[in-house]
Amino acid sequence: MPISPTARRRRLGIELRRLREREQLTLLQVAQRMKCSDAKISRIEAGKHSTHPRDVLGLLDIYGVADERTRDVLATLAKQSTQRGWWVTYGGAIPDWFEVYVGLESEATEIRTAETHLVPGLLQTEAYAAALIRATQPLAPAEELTRQVELRLARQRRLTEPGPVRLRVVLGEAVLRCRVGDGSTMREQLGYLATLAERSNVELRVVRFSSPAYTAFGRPFVLLGFTEPTEPGLVYTEHRTGALYIDEPAQIASFALAFDHLVAAALSRKESARLLRETAASWK
Repeated sequence: MPISPTARRRRLGIELRRLREREQLTLLQVAQRMKCSDAKISRIEAGKHSTHPRDVLGLLDIYGVADERTRDVLATLAKQSTQRGWWVTYGGAIPDWFEVYVGLESEATEIRTAETHLVPGLLQTEAYAAALIRATQPLAPAEELTRQVELRLARQRRLTEPGPVRLRVVLGEAVLRCRVGDGSTMREQLGYLATLAERSNVELRVVRFSSPAYTAFGRPFVLLGFTEPTEPGLVYTEHRTGALYIDEPAQIASFALAFDHLVAAALSRKESARLLRETAASWK
């Protein structure tokens, strides 16, 4: 997939924040010089909204950046960040708070995710996704549910396209036991997970109920990794009506450590695949 405008905005924001901190300027000081609110500068650095190239050039003037190549690159990033992502064709199937994640996910080179009860969206079969969405959004129109399923399947192309994303997944055993749809849906889904686990770019492990580490799961989370040396990565967690994006290095390191502990406590890849197949066969 092409680089998403969301990723471009984030990349631009990280670089602008680095330049501001290099000059030891506060958000308020920059905002006063730009004659705007400090909230606007904060949003630009967070990559939450597109930024006009004129504003970027104004910030670079404040930060004393005279190098024409740097100015051109950052102004171009700003211009490209106004473009619309590939997911826009799915209309209202994607809430605003999740659109940011889809854009970043499409640019990530490594995804680590820990799930407690449900199969992650990147690994869901069509039938499982449809059953789950119907159960969680019973009042949504059928057309919207269809678009949401299509979007979920479109995101999965990252796993099979040339130069696929590296995906590392730790599932709590409850994921295998929590019914979504009927028995046929669960058999298909768990069999599909076992098959996916054979891909070289996918590492899938299961933590048994009996493991002392099971209680360490807490809330499900996703760790996104990127190739750019200036990109610190991101932790994503969500709740019923929104999401939390964490980009503080210390907090990212804490989540990464928790993920590593879960991996160490999980079954091996081979044992996990065997358990998935055995559990799939047990669903009636």
